[in-house]
Amino acid sequence: MLLKWLGEAGAASAIRAAAVISVPYDLAVASRYLERPVGRFYAAFFAKRLKTKSLDLLARFPRETTHIDPARVRRARTFAEFDECLTAPLHGFAGADDYYRRSSAQPFLARIAVPTLCLSSEDDPFFPGPAVHDACAAASPHVTFEVTSWGGHTGFVSGSWPWRPSYWAEERAIEWLIAHASPAGGAGSAASAG
Repeated sequence: MLLKWLGEAGAASAIRAAAVISVPYDLAVASRYLERPVGRFYAAFFAKRLKTKSLDLLARFPRETTHIDPARVRRARTFAEFDECLTAPLHGFAGADDYYRRSSAQPFLARIAVPTLCLSSEDDPFFPGPAVHDACAAASPHVTFEVTSWGGHTGFVSGSWPWRPSYWAEERAIEWLIAHASPAGGAGSAASAG
């Protein structure tokens, strides 16, 4: 969401620097990628939690959600099915494909006008490495990609693990923000998301 917003705002952004970690730059690609066998493990874990929260939302706001079928939400097995029956209609999209097309960050990367750090890994189970490189190619010169061969999805652990782990992605993001937030290098108006 942050990358999309920065692209929409362009040079008018009040944010002076940004950092993101493990972004699924193209939501359609991410949705398909999660249908692989290893991706299904993650999808099943998140789907259970999403369904519980979604069904609670439908129960609490029945008048506002009459256009959503709770039985379809319960039957959804993939993110694409979930997005088709709940996310898209709840937020005014024509369907999952419309939601993915209009909400993905990748088409907005070329218009980002502030220093932005994107940390990703080749082995992210939520988003394929080659698609990260597609996002790199689509970005403006203000966007810096740092892509590691490993790190998983927001993992990026180093050090003498498990006894003294270092979560270096967070440290790298803070370092980036401090260096770019103001002309003097001090902390100013900055944003980060992961």
